[in-house]
Amino acid sequence: MELIKESFYHVVGVDELTRKEHSHPDTYELIQILNGEGEFIIDAKAYHFRTGNVLLIDAERFHYSMPQNPKSYIRNKLIISKAKLLSVAQLTGLRAYVERLFDHEDNHSIYLNEKNARAVDKLFHTLCEDADSFESAAALIHMIHTLWANIQPTDDRNDVLAVILDEVNESIGCEFSLDALSGKIGVSKYYLCHYFKAKTGMTILDYLKWKRMDLAKRMLGENKVPISQIAFSCGYNSLAYFSKCFKDATGMTPKEYVKTLNK
Repeated sequence: MELIKESFYHVVGVDELTRKEHSHPDTYELIQILNGEGEFIIDAKAYHFRTGNVLLIDAERFHYSMPQNPKSYIRNKLIISKAKLLSVAQLTGLRAYVERLFDHEDNHSIYLNEKNARAVDKLFHTLCEDADSFESAAALIHMIHTLWANIQPTDDRNDVLAVILDEVNESIGCEFSLDALSGKIGVSKYYLCHYFKAKTGMTILDYLKWKRMDLAKRMLGENKVPISQIAFSCGYNSLAYFSKCFKDATGMTPKEYVKTLNK
């Protein structure tokens, strides 16, 4: 079964399906708006689109586009086998995210900044050039990750990053697991790590190490408890490993660091 059933790259103007209600059995549809704006109608409900949007549609639902200026309407489009994509997504741990992206009832578009729009455009080019290869499946999964990373957070506090930071900060003094964190938040470990690094520029483990070292330096400065107790309070069960991590981070052992404070 083909993963990509149809592909279109940098299509300009209208086609035979523009303004014509239609559907495609067992497919998803991905449309990147490169230029133009208008309305996309899905099951008689209108959704506004503009340059920078990517539309994600369960193409079994009746839909059609209504660009305001058809002559300047430019887009990329993929019609994807739903069964095949879900099968690939299942193997990569992304099935729930694919279903959420395409089956969302209230929002069918994601806005990309210029940098991400260029990246997605390159992936469309790869998929349109060679639709039936391992590279195409990898490119499509990469695109799914990029789109998911740009979706508006739906957490109750409306800030996924804040949720991750809260959870990591609460783990400074205890054992930490990315698997446990991803399960608690309800996203894949890959997405969790990709999202955090995209937002902060560092990995989750690097952030945790930085927070632990910051706490260790403050406790060493207070000089109220033994170094072994500081190590335990910072999430390290081994004093030797704590000392190694501290030296890697500061260039000094904990004892050497204390001596610099007492000079």
